Amino acid sequence: MSENSEPEPDADGASRPDETSPEETPVPVPSEALPVPVPDPTPDASVPTGIFARLKNRLEAPEKGAATITGTLRDYLVVTWAVPADKVRPQVPAELPLDVLPNASGELTAFLQVVCFYGENIHWSPLQNDPLAQSYHQVTYRLLTRYKNKRGAFNLRSYFSTEEVRNTQRVVAREVDYARFFVHINGDPARNTYSSYNLRAVGDRGQTSVEVTFDASEAAETTSASTPFADFDEMAQYLTQMAVAEDAEKAAIAVPVKAVPIPAPFSKFEDMSLFLTQREEVYFASSAPKTGIGLTPVHHEPLQPRSGILKSARASLFTDQKLLTPEDLLQPVAVLLQPSFTLTTYPPRLARFEE
Repeated sequence: MSENSEPEPDADGASRPDETSPEETPVPVPSEALPVPVPDPTPDASVPTGIFARLKNRLEAPEKGAATITGTLRDYLVVTWAVPADKVRPQVPAELPLDVLPNASGELTAFLQVVCFYGENIHWSPLQNDPLAQSYHQVTYRLLTRYKNKRGAFNLRSYFSTEEVRNTQRVVAREVDYARFFVHINGDPARNTYSSYNLRAVGDRGQTSVEVTFDASEAAETTSASTPFADFDEMAQYLTQMAVAEDAEKAAIAVPVKAVPIPAPFSKFEDMSLFLTQREEVYFASSAPKTGIGLTPVHHEPLQPRSGILKSARASLFTDQKLLTPEDLLQPVAVLLQPSFTLTTYPPRLARFEE
């Protein structure tokens, strides 16, 4: 029907309107206004999606623990030395940045550590009474790292007190060894009171020994069981800090937490201990492939260690590689001891660094 033609009459003589009246005629849309379809991004084969992603998250969730290992680390001693970053840079993969801070003169420094502890009941997380659980002494030499703002540590070498654990670790990590341990600790870990900590580990590839003492006046900070305070800091806060003060200046009472000198660049003991002990990732030289770098995410609550005094030390890995001299060993940045804490480790995997 033409645009100007009359409507055709019905059989009864009534006319009906044209079905394609001007009011209902569709308006053509210019092709430029049509949305351009955007193709979906190509999925990364290394990143699990869908049901696999949900399964992975469920298996690795700390509260589920279906693919995690949990244990208690006791008498956890961390001795730290500050060294020029350029001096130790070759010790870690080029893709892995060191965790560096400026020293008092503004020079960037990295941090070497010797970590000693007794791992108790290291077991599959869901099974507290795991018949395959292991307990052992361990010494680890490491460098602090930071990748994508995650605090990490690169393990240069670890020593274990049992050959069974050494063999298990060697499946994934290349720089592990067996050592004979001699440990003597004076104190009461349950009350966080220590007077001395002596450890010696002798392996085929090196020796480690530390002799640490603790200030008796600092030990006195730990309150007796008859007091209503959980620890010295709580007591000092209660007795010296005003709960409510009309004058804000009166409320600003500084409570010294630890009577130890704090090295640059740290301003508070808590800042230093958090930086030196709180790590989220552990890197290591993998067994396969031999050129690969392994990664194990770890989780634990922030530690509240106490400070000790290093009387003597031997760290053959550091001295053999000319990273520290015997004189340097007696000048650590910090000697920190945590009586115990719970550590959860996630399944190891090969680290993937972005270019």
